[in-house]
Amino acid sequence: MPTFSEPSFQKIMKEDPDKPVPLESFPTEIQASFVTMALAAHGIEFHTIGELTAQNRCEGPGWVRIFVRACDLPSAKVVLAECRASVTEIDWSQVDVGGRAQSIDDIE
Repeated sequence: MPTFSEPSFQKIMKEDPDKPVPLESFPTEIQASFVTMALAAHGIEFHTIGELTAQNRCEGPGWVRIFVRACDLPSAKVVLAECRASVTEIDWSQVDVGGRAQSIDDIE
């Protein structure tokens, strides 16, 4: 009976195009969802792990990890780079975030 440590099994696992591989990790579900929505828009299948531990929702710290198929990893890295570039291109000095409230009475 073959074992998991045999070279033939290890070779098959390394070459499996559907093998899940890590793409990136994020401290919050919101940050991860920005990337997963972009992956979905490009037709790249993904799986996330750690949503409940992110932001201490289950009283344990953790990060959201995004996995993609090995064959999709190069495309997923391009999408991830596009996401990062779009965030860094925001000129926050041009974004209207409203005026600053002077006191609690000013908040409507």
